[in-house]
Amino acid sequence: GDGVHGGSGTGTSRRGGLVDAILAPVRHVARAVFQFVLGAVLKFMLGNKYEFECPLVTVSDVVDSHELDSIDLLKVDVERSELAVLKGVRREHWAMVRQVAMEVHDSAGGTNELEECRRLLRDVGSFDEKRIVAEQPDDLEGSTLWNLYASRA
Repeated sequence: GDGVHGGSGTGTSRRGGLVDAILAPVRHVARAVFQFVLGAVLKFMLGNKYEFECPLVTVSDVVDSHELDSIDLLKVDVERSELAVLKGVRREHWAMVRQVAMEVHDSAGGTNELEECRRLLRDVGSFDEKRIVAEQPDDLEGSTLWNLYASRA
């Protein structure tokens, strides 16, 4: 039948049209406010940036400058530059590194950072393959983030 609202069905289209008519200006204002606030936040963040020049040093530079004779744990967390850090350890300094713990971002673009880090630890760092462990926490499964550990016997 026609129902109490006239026309066929339950009358939801008429109510829906009324709700849409009321909400359309509200949505428009909300969108404008969001864009204004977003613009203000971005302007604030970008307007208050500071740039610092700092020297880029390798692990071996630190070993030399501080005359270190051993490194108990080399902890690396540098956001996609892990291999560069490992390459910054000269061959003669690897013998003094007893353990390595690092986050590795294994790029999805064809490069295999994880395997390259493992290879470098094995071939240049002289860590036993059996003592190099890569693991991915359950909550990061399927991501490109890995934990890589190496230790000497």
